[in-house]
Amino acid sequence: MPQLPLSIAFTKEEIDLLTDKWSDSEISSHTGYAYSRVWKARRHHGVKTFTQKTGNIKIGKTGEIRKKGSVRGAIREDNLDDHYFENIDSPVKAYWLGVLLADGWSSLRGGVPKEVGLALKVKDEGHLETFKLDTGYSGRITRKLNENSLSKDGKSIMSSIRITCQRFTKYAIKAGIKLKKSGQLEIPIGAYNFPSDFLRGFADGDGSIGTKNFTIICGSPDFQTQLMLFISDHTGHDLYPEAPLSPTTGKPCERLTGYRKDKPVLDWMYKNAERYLPRKLDKYYKYWK
Repeated sequence: MPQLPLSIAFTKEEIDLLTDKWSDSEISSHTGYAYSRVWKARRHHGVKTFTQKTGNIKIGKTGEIRKKGSVRGAIREDNLDDHYFENIDSPVKAYWLGVLLADGWSSLRGGVPKEVGLALKVKDEGHLETFKLDTGYSGRITRKLNENSLSKDGKSIMSSIRITCQRFTKYAIKAGIKLKKSGQLEIPIGAYNFPSDFLRGFADGDGSIGTKNFTIICGSPDFQTQLMLFISDHTGHDLYPEAPLSPTTGKPCERLTGYRKDKPVLDWMYKNAERYLPRKLDKYYKYWK
């Protein structure tokens, strides 16, 4: 009998038995294996999920079972602050505006505001929980394989939330959250209320901090120029504009790069920060403080 690859945590029989009663998240919790390894084992063996087998859905961490198709109404948010983005009147709102501009989207249905979504790497799922707490959203987080990732194998597991609320979406669009697939970025007016918080949010979504430099992905030449001027106006530092070819698409990838002389930009971004992506804050303290 051929041996399983070391990265595959379960045999087909084991994962098939586990999915008879548990979702992938529950299997991860009960066995101690990372969610990604559970998901990978199930996909490797071609085993169906609990929902695919039973037609039922497990709700959140409680494990409550509901019939598939009844969940959308069940998770309608009574505590959601549907006016959350009506006014960018706090550093926290400016931060999430930046995050959503980088990694989020909004959508319409028949010309009517439909939903706001935010997707992050599965290792940053806790940050989605923070966003839920700040907005009052209590719907579930879903995970999905992204086959157009910049990771080495071109694949990664993403965690995401979708807030289906017309008023919440209307104000998010008004605040500057781009429509899905529009590809057009502009610095929102609300970003100027709390500029360092907005930039930290955007960089947490589309940036990186290394030992010698830090970068912010811009997505287009126009937004690269906008962001460079935005940072220069508030810090007096001109980050270096670059456009190397993407190894996955072969297209230019516009970005801004800061070096040691530009450390004040990071100091400005992280001073008195209320919201931040913990792993990037750790890199800031490790490499730049």
